[in-house]
Amino acid sequence: MHYRGYLMESTEGGFDTWKARINSKVVIGEQAFIKESIDWWCDKKTVLLSDDYNYNTSTHKVEIYRGFKLINDTDKPNEWYMLHNGRLYKGTKKAIEFKIDIALDKSRKE
Repeated sequence: MHYRGYLMESTEGGFDTWKARINSKVVIGEQAFIKESIDWWCDKKTVLLSDDYNYNTSTHKVEIYRGFKLINDTDKPNEWYMLHNGRLYKGTKKAIEFKIDIALDKSRKE
């Protein structure tokens, strides 16, 4: 799976264990940690180490809308995202739902 141009690979032996190479370093951990590490590198040019990471599962939300999984890791209203066909869609939950509705309506008309 690609995220912001970096390859994330599922590792053997773990349910949610992933790895990615960031700035010549291999980072291993949960998918949310790997994505956050990639975000830090892209935005701040800093490699996030697992000791620095505090992932709070109480803010992690997943909702299914018309068969699509919408995810929010921060509990902020404008930080929802979903992956579809290798593309990342980000924004408010309503904006993503609106895009889904438009795409599904368009595909039904074709």
